[in-house]
Amino acid sequence: MSQPIYKHPLLIAYIIVSIAHLIGEQIQLESLILYTKPLLMPLLALWLWQQTQAERGVVRPFLILGLLFSCGLGSFLIAQLCYVVAFVK
Repeated sequence: MSQPIYKHPLLIAYIIVSIAHLIGEQIQLESLILYTKPLLMPLLALWLWQQTQAERGVVRPFLILGLLFSCGLGSFLIAQLCYVVAFVK
């Protein structure tokens, strides 16, 4: 059963930082963007980690997806290196 939103302080922080970041983007306030952008993913990752600690069965699909993503990223890196080698020759 899902908990009310006020019991998720990291999710509330993420929503607040997201809204602040979107406002900064809209009004083109570089200082606000500079401070909010690096906070978005760590807050979301911490919230997800906190949620998955309560339900260990949820972690396994994320690990599989992470492994698949890493394989795809590695393939992309190899392709880029091949491109650089071919371009240099």
